[in-house]
Amino acid sequence: MSFKHRLHLEFSKQFKMKQIRASMNWPIFEDEDQTRIAGFLYTIILTLGVGATLYIFVAQFFFISIPPSIRLVVAFAVLLLTALYMLTRRGHLRLVSILLVSGLWLIQTAAVYIDGGVSSPTFASYVIIIIIASVVFGGQIGVIVAIMSAAAGIMLLVAESQGLLPDPAHSTTAGWATHSMLFVLTAALLALFNRDLKSALDNARQSAQTIRAREEALRESEVKYRSLVERIPAIIYTAAMDETKTRLYVSPQVKRILGFTQEEYLANPELWRELLHPDDRQRILGESEYFYATGEPFISEYRTFTRDGRVVWVHDEAVILRDTSGKPQFIQGVRMDITELKQVEEKIKTPLAQLASLRAIDVAIMSTHDLRMIFYILLSQTIAKLDVDAARILLFNSATKILEFGAAQGFYAADIEKAHVQLGEEIAGRAVQEGILIDGHRLTKEFFSTNAPVFADEGFTCFYAVPLISKGKIKGALEVFEREHVHHDRGWVDFLNSLAGQAAIAIDNASLFLDLQRSNTDLRLAYETTLEGWSAALDLRDRETEGHTQRVTKLSQQIAKSMGITGNELLNIRRGSLLHDIGKVGVPDRILHKRGPLTNGEWKTMRKHPQFAYDMLSPIAYLHSALDIPYCHHEKWDGSGYPRGLKGEEIPLAARIFAVADVYDALISDRPYRKGWSRKKALKYIREQTGIHFDPRVVEVFLREMDAK
Repeated sequence: MSFKHRLHLEFSKQFKMKQIRASMNWPIFEDEDQTRIAGFLYTIILTLGVGATLYIFVAQFFFISIPPSIRLVVAFAVLLLTALYMLTRRGHLRLVSILLVSGLWLIQTAAVYIDGGVSSPTFASYVIIIIIASVVFGGQIGVIVAIMSAAAGIMLLVAESQGLLPDPAHSTTAGWATHSMLFVLTAALLALFNRDLKSALDNARQSAQTIRAREEALRESEVKYRSLVERIPAIIYTAAMDETKTRLYVSPQVKRILGFTQEEYLANPELWRELLHPDDRQRILGESEYFYATGEPFISEYRTFTRDGRVVWVHDEAVILRDTSGKPQFIQGVRMDITELKQVEEKIKTPLAQLASLRAIDVAIMSTHDLRMIFYILLSQTIAKLDVDAARILLFNSATKILEFGAAQGFYAADIEKAHVQLGEEIAGRAVQEGILIDGHRLTKEFFSTNAPVFADEGFTCFYAVPLISKGKIKGALEVFEREHVHHDRGWVDFLNSLAGQAAIAIDNASLFLDLQRSNTDLRLAYETTLEGWSAALDLRDRETEGHTQRVTKLSQQIAKSMGITGNELLNIRRGSLLHDIGKVGVPDRILHKRGPLTNGEWKTMRKHPQFAYDMLSPIAYLHSALDIPYCHHEKWDGSGYPRGLKGEEIPLAARIFAVADVYDALISDRPYRKGWSRKKALKYIREQTGIHFDPRVVEVFLREMDAK
């Protein structure tokens, strides 16, 4: 549908010409002016009413003989007209029109029958009813009423021939009065109709003039619209909603954007599909089918080819235009060239993608010190974001002055990991020695055979080698390779340098971490050696218990493992076991080495050694978690132990485990004041002390371990 046609329909709705009542195509009660219709009905009703009333008065005044039945019919007509007048005032115009025509016809038929049939002067009054029906309901209804009137006349003729009709005396005066009244009413109705017809013709003339003015304005608007459309820097198009979506219009901008003339573009209905970029075709065709099926607006961005083979990005928006019944008629759309916008977006996306890559590498560096994982992420990002074919990291060995393999991706050769580079040799060696980026382009196999033999069969034509330097120290080299020559801008080179900086930081951090880990391991070994030294010194001081510490430490660890204890908790049990009697350094030798039984005072001193141990070890943060055994290993399950009288699970689990191992080893070992017990006797004692001295759960595990031996 052309723009002119659509606008013409809109103006036609707003400036619809009233139908001329003389055409009799529509009843007057569908006219837009209801007040005017009511006035027309008022006129008819009042004219007929006044005419009927005058008929009675004239007949009475001139002493004209009128049958009583006729008088009754006329009176009934007056009552009907009065009722219709009241209904008209209430606005029931359609009902009044129907009752007016049908009521008058029935009354007229009755009057003709009473007055003697078709020979009666009243028979001609059917003309008035036919005129009213034609004016009110249209020409077709007027014809129907005329046919009915003729049919009524035929029936009256038949009835008259059979002698079924009355035979009233017809006077000349009565006939004159009847026909005179008929002439007056006909003239009045025709005058009314002529007035309304003249008004309708005037309205039609004014409407025609308005339409002509609107059409002229429409033509001017169309010229302006077409001029505007042709100046818009986009393709405006219209297509039919048929099976092939026939192109009806395309703006001249199709020449500038796609390189086709309007005629060429419209001549090939499949041209739009053929020009779609292969990577976008399936998506766009699916979206267009959805658009045709649902009628929802089509909004999409895609690539399309031009006549000379260039690829351009377009933003396409289209809607479906429907007729008044809602049926789809046309597709109206606009297609804009957004290639430059996409290029700007791509320029913005590239730095953002590079920042995201650097961020991913940062996260890897912060979350792990595993160089293999860090190198894998770094090389993956390097190949993806720089769009190269292969990349390699070499690590500098300061002792041998050799660049050793660190990691690589994208190479064909399996022995790339065996390649080592001397400082100053090959590509990477020269980059590290000189401390600058070295690149090469349009290289051949012979070049690599001479300068880097390991790459001779890789098919590379370009390379970049960047030294990895952190805090002024050489860490290695990052190399990237391409099998096709591509020109790179300054931003690409800067990003390569940034990646090299990240790699250097990762290597430096990993080296620091390894050094710290090595120092930590050395320090831990020193602590453990110190603890074992203290334990050995205690055994040397108390020769009667020599070897006791090592035995109970081993047994305590065995019980703890069987109870599911692992990791640092198990390590703390070992440390606490080694130091369990460290508090005895505060007990005088005369008490510690006494051959006989201890006095109450000596026992009081001896029982202070757990407190001595706590006071000695608590300032050492490294041993805080190992204090439970030295401080609490003499507590008892029933609360009768020392130094604090802890009961049940108030006693730390490590101390409860050690207590069983300590007592068992003490019972089976010789002392200055007694011989060691047998294994059987010692196990019996342990069972007897379950719930008194020892934790029942620990005893159960201990006995199970003893049975296993």
